[in-house]
Amino acid sequence: MAELTPLEQQLKLAASLRAGEAATFRLDAAIHPTSRYLWLIYAGIFSIIALIGYLSALPLLQAAIVLSSSIVAVLVTRLINIPLVHLTQPQLAQPLTAEWQLLMATSQATALWRGNLLQVQDCGLAIVITFAIHHPLKRSLNRTIFRDQVSAKAWHHLKVLAQLS
Repeated sequence: MAELTPLEQQLKLAASLRAGEAATFRLDAAIHPTSRYLWLIYAGIFSIIALIGYLSALPLLQAAIVLSSSIVAVLVTRLINIPLVHLTQPQLAQPLTAEWQLLMATSQATALWRGNLLQVQDCGLAIVITFAIHHPLKRSLNRTIFRDQVSAKAWHHLKVLAQLS
């Protein structure tokens, strides 16, 4: 059987919509805690700092202090952020922005947080999501999800969500 052309796929989707057989658009994604893109960004920042230290002709001790402080800064940013492990969209009967569930990997165990979706920004290889958390505490939460942290289907859902908001 030959593959369907994009036009045929759209016609098939339209027919299924009329028949009431449309697939539901609900995001339920597991998120890997690490990303190669993030480590590449950290390596780039570290390289730029090392290059600046080298070109400024600092004494060896001062250059070592600059490099070690940049390593400490990267480690602190990694340790401060509570990793997002799983992201679940609310039931389809609810508004798109209400009652999102976030499974966070805290130091004790995983904890379920609930909040409202405020904003989704598409940045190419990354998507930045902003939530207003209301359980277990009230706060704002920003998380960056890179392409290699989620499945292809979840990435597509996030891209569509970014265009909708």
